[in-house]
Amino acid sequence: SRRRPAVHRPEQVKAYGRDVLSCLAYWGTFDLLDQDQAFRIGIEKLIPKRADAYPILAYEDCTVARFGAALDALGSASAAARKQIVEACIACVAADRKTSPKEAECLQAIADALDCPLPPIVPAGTGRP
Repeated sequence: SRRRPAVHRPEQVKAYGRDVLSCLAYWGTFDLLDQDQAFRIGIEKLIPKRADAYPILAYEDCTVARFGAALDALGSASAAARKQIVEACIACVAADRKTSPKEAECLQAIADALDCPLPPIVPAGTGRP
């Protein structure tokens, strides 16, 4: 069986986290400004003070294969790092204050891959007062 690449260094977590957040930002919304904003919100949560060192990937680099490889690698990161990735992903998706079914599905896939439970997220418009 294939061994996972071990991810222990903070730089690796940041780089793979940037890959995941870039994919989420592009796949979650179609407005260019929103994509950039969503990515920035996520990366700031993941890498406070150093976010500029990890710019969003080019759209054509955001493939399902790259997304999967990043999640696979991050699966071996520390529990704290995995939790931080999930929180950054939630911040990214929540940037426009609405969560589409596709975004919710993506978040669930990330949480499952990282073995990190998702906090309950109520999709916009379904919450009762």
